Amino acid sequence: MLKSLRWLTGLLVVVLTLGSGQASAATESAIPGPCLDNAVVGYVTAGPTNAYLPSASGTYTTTNRCQDINFSNRSQSGDQAFQALIRVCFVRAGYCQSSWKYYYSDGNTDWMVIASNVKDGTTFRLEFQFFESTFGSTYGNLIAF
Repeated sequence: MLKSLRWLTGLLVVVLTLGSGQASAATESAIPGPCLDNAVVGYVTAGPTNAYLPSASGTYTTTNRCQDINFSNRSQSGDQAFQALIRVCFVRAGYCQSSWKYYYSDGNTDWMVIASNVKDGTTFRLEFQFFESTFGSTYGNLIAF
């Protein structure tokens, strides 16, 4: 398991290094450059209950590099494409977005803006609702904020 995680992490580094220009060009409204280039890696396993990144109790904190919270799926275990509803939970404010964003990736590496115009220093986590067909699959993702 540890060996496969190291391999997956190495693959993500290669994808980021070689494909950063393509990923930036494919963004919907994510800002290329320092924003997406400083994305963090997060792994999530699909299941019948909601999953969180970085975890159910962990948080990310927005920076001045991005005005949005951006998400991209980069890898998957097995043959199940990443398919989920995603929303941002704002920790200090004590609420989650009322609407979910649908994200589907069948090998593409498009970026999606999950929340726009978020203030610097905002603590948050991402919440996922997975479709039953993906249960048990583990996904490597990038989050830029």
